[in-house]
Formats: sequence, C-alpha cells, structure tokens
Amino acid sequence: MSKSKGTGVFLNTKPHEMFGAIMAQPDEMVEVLVRNCTRLDMSIDEIQKDILISKKKVALEIIKIIFGSYKIATEAQENWEKTFSKKEIPENLEEFVVNKEEKLMDFLVSQKIVSSKSDFRRLIDSGSITKMETKEKIEDPFWIVADGVYRIGKKRFIKIVVK
Repeated sequence: MSKSKGTGVFLNTKPHEMFGAIMAQPDEMVEVLVRNCTRLDMSIDEIQKDILISKKKVALEIIKIIFGSYKIATEAQENWEKTFSKKEIPENLEEFVVNKEEKLMDFLVSQKIVSSKSDFRRLIDSGSITKMETKEKIEDPFWIVADGVYRIGKKRFIKIVVK
C-alpha cells in the first residue's frame, strides 16, 4: 500500500505499527483501501464525510483481517488514539538501561535510535525530543539522561532506566 509515496504498510509489522501506518496514508488512499483491502461497504460520500473516522474503520478492518482478531485490532486502535490523539505515553515501549551521567546524545547515537550527532542536533533544534512525564522539550545537546519515557521525533518512544 503506497510504498512509492514512502507510506508503505507491510504485512510483517506489529498491529499497533500497522494501524499507525494506515492512518498515515494520504486521504486520497482511503477509498482505494476500502475497495481493495476490506469487506467494508462504504460509499464515496460516506468516506469523504469524515476522513479520520473512515481511516480508523479501514485500519481496524485491515488489522482484523490480517491478524484474525478483533481484540488485536481494537488494542492497536486504542494504542494509536492514546499515543497520537490524546498525546499520552504508549504501553509497549523499548526499555534501555543507561549509565548514570551519560549524555542523551551519545546514548541515542550508540543505540542507533538516531543516525548521528548531527541528526540528534536537528531533532533538538526542531523541538522533537520530549521527556514525556514532564512534557519538557530537550533543548541542550549535552543533556544528561534521566529515568523516564522519551519521545524521539513523531513516532518513536523509548523508556530509559538509569543505573
């Protein structure tokens, strides 16, 4: 689905990631997804009436079909809504143990969470690294890690435990 536009949805992704990938599809793809990937009976007018609701229905249906479970599909939807609509902390996080006094930049680069120190600085400059518990934007490139959940960019969340 839409691989050429950089918004591909792949069958080997986890349900919550797949839900997000479907929601990231361009609005004009919703009708195509309804017709080609689901058994939903939705008219063009119904789809265009509320694109967000239509996308959620499509994503829920596709995940239900692929993973064979309505429960998995609804959990994926709840996770997406919690994370991106309500701006809350997602439940399934990668957890990393970090040494005390380690710089966030060095840690993120060493774990390949960001590609380079330049990439990290770009994220800092654009306000794209947030400590979620306090909603604090990390602005210092030499910031020392602290326990907590961090949002890196729009979609990546990690939990850091300092030892």
